[in-house]
Amino acid sequence: MANAAALHFALSTPNFLIQEDMLSDVPWRWDVVQSSLVTENGYWLPAHAPGLGVEVDEVAAARHPFAQEILHPMTARAHDGAILDW
Repeated sequence: MANAAALHFALSTPNFLIQEDMLSDVPWRWDVVQSSLVTENGYWLPAHAPGLGVEVDEVAAARHPFAQEILHPMTARAHDGAILDW
């Protein structure tokens, strides 16, 4: 959903330059999100579906309940306690 919202924002912003995305954050992403978003030659194309152009499968989403991630700035530290770039 965030990718779709960011795309809509980018398409409506005249001085927009680049949009990063994360599509491989979890292996079950495409089981949960049905999307009409399409890329062509490295560019996102406007969605043709209504709204943001994505739908969440609530049943599939329920199979992946929220679990807090490890906050890396709290765990990625050097021997002297300095925070490392994870």
